Amino acid sequence: MTVRLLAPFSGKAIGDFYSGPAEDGLISNGQAVNESGSAFWGSESTTHTLSSRDGSREFQFMSSTAVTVRVPKEIDQLPYGIIATYAQGGTGVVSIVGDTGVTVTATTGFARTGGQGAVIQVRKTGARTVSVIGALATA
Repeated sequence: MTVRLLAPFSGKAIGDFYSGPAEDGLISNGQAVNESGSAFWGSESTTHTLSSRDGSREFQFMSSTAVTVRVPKEIDQLPYGIIATYAQGGTGVVSIVGDTGVTVTATTGFARTGGQGAVIQVRKTGARTVSVIGALATA
């Protein structure tokens, strides 16, 4: 898996992409850990499913095409208040979409990033309900 580095690693600079074996702070699932211990996952993927592992992590999607973050109906199994952070690092807009029976709310009415560099957060607020806040699209 390819990750975007938060700290220099293996001759590469901060912000560079790295693909290789999991070692020295890079975990096999594509996670990189910065000096403060914050979890970060850089991905060129265009799909992601929210899970309990997403809590307290920041995901930066580097895709040049649209990205969909799916909220599964199994959200019921996650604790209330769990927060996942998603950033649009590439030009592909990041959209939050709920499975059938899952309600996704957003203050602007649009549960997607407002442009490159935008950061949004998804928080479980009720049974099969999540709220999306942050730099959201307005149209």
